[in-house]
Amino acid sequence: MCIRGVRAGSDFETAGSRTWTVDDDGPADFNTIQEAINAANSGDTVLVRNGTYHEHLNINKTLLVIAESRNGSVVDADFTGTAVNITADAAWIDDLAIRNAAQSALSIRGDGNRISGVDIYFDDQSGFPLQQVGIDVRSSGNLIEECTIRGAMYGGITLATGPDDVGNVSNNAVMASRIFAEGYGVILQDMQIPDLPNVFDNRIIGNTIVSNGDSSSVGVYLHTTYGNTVAYNTIMNNDGGISLEYSYGFYGAAENRIHHNNFINNTQSVAGTYQSYDVMWDDGSEGNYWSDYNGVDADGDGIGDSVYVIDVNNRDNYPLVNVVIKGDANRDGIVNIKDASLLALSWLSREGESGYNSHVDFSQDGIVNIKDATLIGLYWLQTFP
Repeated sequence: MCIRGVRAGSDFETAGSRTWTVDDDGPADFNTIQEAINAANSGDTVLVRNGTYHEHLNINKTLLVIAESRNGSVVDADFTGTAVNITADAAWIDDLAIRNAAQSALSIRGDGNRISGVDIYFDDQSGFPLQQVGIDVRSSGNLIEECTIRGAMYGGITLATGPDDVGNVSNNAVMASRIFAEGYGVILQDMQIPDLPNVFDNRIIGNTIVSNGDSSSVGVYLHTTYGNTVAYNTIMNNDGGISLEYSYGFYGAAENRIHHNNFINNTQSVAGTYQSYDVMWDDGSEGNYWSDYNGVDADGDGIGDSVYVIDVNNRDNYPLVNVVIKGDANRDGIVNIKDASLLALSWLSREGESGYNSHVDFSQDGIVNIKDATLIGLYWLQTFP
């Protein structure tokens, strides 16, 4: 198990909690995952042995559903419907693989859920390209981390509201995941079109978003949304790196913040900014790396001497001349003990306090804590994203 945290059900272990086992072809409490979910009580753990499970899951309780080994326990939707639907709050899905959904591989309608280490793959036989979404989030406070999504024809991860949805999509985090995009990599979009959008204050941090060869792919798409942070991502080989529509600081609300990303070899680094302004393309001292930036760095401080102009309303004032390496706090080109030491100096400091260092707040949540230490661990000794 990787560094992201305790794998056992410690977050769920309470007096009377139980672990239920599932095995598709061997001795266990149940032979299907859904039977175990139905039998379990909130706070229980469902341990899924290696195998392929041809079923659709409805998780309506606060459970830990955990695979025996990463990618070893496969939920196969057989090219029909949504594979896994989460309506509960505070559930945790860990290390499952999901295959062959016709629509969403994983749909999240409850709040405060955690999705970690999930591998999602779409086969083009499913036949519903405009409905294929890796992870569809229509709720708040969810964490998606270290997931891999391949082949979703519409979007890898969507944080969105539909015309009939009620409530906000806010305070979600998508972190350290790999998305191989056919259409959009990550979408943040409010389709309700209210006076003030209901999609806001989400964080897209430390992901790698790469085109799967589709000429119309866009890495990150923001539509009618505000207050989001897109940082420390590598977005490469897409038709459009990032695109914004109607995304600005509505009525004094917080603007979108886009910084410390690598935009590499996209046909257009920024595919559009229609009705989008008040966007912060830097954090006040450092911006993004753009592979099509033509400026120079005469003083060798790592920041281009001229701004990166996107359009009349959008510019990166501090374009970086070297790629951003996740976890490289001191910008020396490698993640190592020096970066860990800088993080230790700012440990538990909050934004606005004297000891706070934004360069070690990799999760961009305003506090230096275990989330940031985890990211350093994930990219330890890394020299290129």
